Amino acid sequence: MKTMCRIIITLTLLLFCMPARPYTLVAQEIKEYPLEALIRTAMENYRLLEIKKSEIAQKEALSMHEKRWDNPEAGATLGSKKTGSESGLAYSVTLSQKLPLWGKKGLAAGITKLEGKEAEIDLEEIKLALRYEITRLAYEYSRDLMKKKHIRERLQRIKLANAYMHGHIQVSPQRIVERNIVQAKLKQMEMEFLEIHKNIKMSYNALNRYLKFPGGENFKVSIRWFAHAPVLSFEDLLLLAEKGNYDIRRREVAVARAEKELDLAKREVLPDIGVSLFYHDDTMNNREQIFGGGVIMPLPLLSRNTHAVKKGSLNAKAQELTLLQMKESLSQKLRELHAEYEYAAGLLALFPLEKLDTLEEKMDYADAEFRKGRITLVTYLEMDNTLHENIESVYHAQLSMVRVYTELLFLSAVTKQVEGDLP
Repeated sequence: MKTMCRIIITLTLLLFCMPARPYTLVAQEIKEYPLEALIRTAMENYRLLEIKKSEIAQKEALSMHEKRWDNPEAGATLGSKKTGSESGLAYSVTLSQKLPLWGKKGLAAGITKLEGKEAEIDLEEIKLALRYEITRLAYEYSRDLMKKKHIRERLQRIKLANAYMHGHIQVSPQRIVERNIVQAKLKQMEMEFLEIHKNIKMSYNALNRYLKFPGGENFKVSIRWFAHAPVLSFEDLLLLAEKGNYDIRRREVAVARAEKELDLAKREVLPDIGVSLFYHDDTMNNREQIFGGGVIMPLPLLSRNTHAVKKGSLNAKAQELTLLQMKESLSQKLRELHAEYEYAAGLLALFPLEKLDTLEEKMDYADAEFRKGRITLVTYLEMDNTLHENIESVYHAQLSMVRVYTELLFLSAVTKQVEGDLP
């Protein structure tokens, strides 16, 4: 009688713990957004873009201002004049203007314009970095949502095994050890289930930091996973990177700015000529009127600005050498990333996403055989571990591809919609 009751209890527990597809509850509808829509939203909300745009406008305005001549200067004097017994008033007016004859203002405006060009490059870099950051975060968030389903099913399987162990009399050391293993495994799986909930919240918050959706709003991202790695030629990427890489372009602007600064330092010693006009008159009976003009020119006798010229020359040379070094480092970095890309492509071939369905079918078969008592607990748990490791490898292959692919595109300054070839 006791044996019959134990069998009934075991069958009841098995019925409720079966990992076969659970019934679906009616849940609140979850919004699904295309990846490009999330990228546009992030662009609209990212304040640093507006800050850079403002900086560019400031540099443009300053450049226009530096091209203008200085304002003319006017002066007036008034005093008394006495000649013998006669007295009266004397007054004069002057007007002067500096003449920028040596192109100094044009050079100063050009330097400021190049600073604005650097800010424009910064803006482009921020936009592309934001695009690929949102892409990477969206794939990570989608991965975590998929892992939650997998871990939930693993937890149900361990509960099944735990129910199986409780439904048998634990008399032999083998059974006692197996029960302890299952209970420890159950605790571990419950911890993993808590961890994936934490990871989903973290990946959600990391993504929503740029999207600024209302707190607590759940959503999914419509993305396409990778069946194969996109074709990327190292030679083509290197050509694109040498022309478009943001660090290289910024350094090229820095070289041009250093050359203009050196040219300006050489011209600083040239005197800025000023011209002036004056008119003098008085109220005496024998009225005296004087018209005239003059030229003001500083003499470069005490300082010829040699220190600034030497400093500018050294800076220009340093900027050119830095540019050459950066190009060499860029080539090396690109080679390293391309090697990682080939490795990620190999992982995709070894662990394709389609493998998930096959793995699930194999585990369903193991579930059925375990319930029938045809495979041992150890074999069942080993199958579960193998399934878990393979699924983790599938996710790792996908995320590795997204990470390296976006890094290569960013390094080459290529704006592209990143998506796989799976429907």
